[in-house]
Amino acid sequence: DSTKSSIRISGTKPVFRDMIVSSMSAGQTRMFAPEQCNVQILEGCDRFTISNVWCYYARCTGIHSNGGKGTATEPARIINCKVFGTLADSIHMTRSSAYIDVSMCDTTGGMAAVYKSGDDGIAVVTYAGQFPCHHIRIFNNKTGNTYHGRGICLIGEDLECYNNTTDTTDGAGIIITSEKSNNTGNPRRVTVRNNVVYRSGQDTVKNQAGIHIGGYG
Repeated sequence: DSTKSSIRISGTKPVFRDMIVSSMSAGQTRMFAPEQCNVQILEGCDRFTISNVWCYYARCTGIHSNGGKGTATEPARIINCKVFGTLADSIHMTRSSAYIDVSMCDTTGGMAAVYKSGDDGIAVVTYAGQFPCHHIRIFNNKTGNTYHGRGICLIGEDLECYNNTTDTTDGAGIIITSEKSNNTGNPRRVTVRNNVVYRSGQDTVKNQAGIHIGGYG
């Protein structure tokens, strides 16, 4: 049942690897609850590893960290995953997610239209009133091929984004901003270096740059 089915990861040092996860066929309606994601990392899940997992056709996000955490010396990891054809973000981290490395993931779906991400490729999002997501590193990933989303979204604190490629996004290739429309917090101490951005800002109404920095209030 794609309206209430997800694989839920919890506990200390869990490992989820070498799996293919799909919860719907193409063309259905986007949903918004974590339990409608393909893989949900529960709040407080400690030093998890998600490795070589393929997620496709999710009603919500593909991989969703709802407060998962690592430590400074032993970060949690989302590594070598392919996530595509989702109706929300491909990989999404929120609710004070911290000390996570996201690396060698591909959210482009081979640039096929049927495998577009429904929103951002890889997103760190702190909403207003939440303790910020922090110490998340996003590196050596391929993102893009999005409907109205961005390649990488960085709304948190002490974030690093490097050696990534984004290609063909309706919004920015990489965005660092607070967003009034989404009631997000403010990004602080964000480092972006050595990334490659192709064909960003395809939606001219959004008017976002390849690397877009902004805010409000």
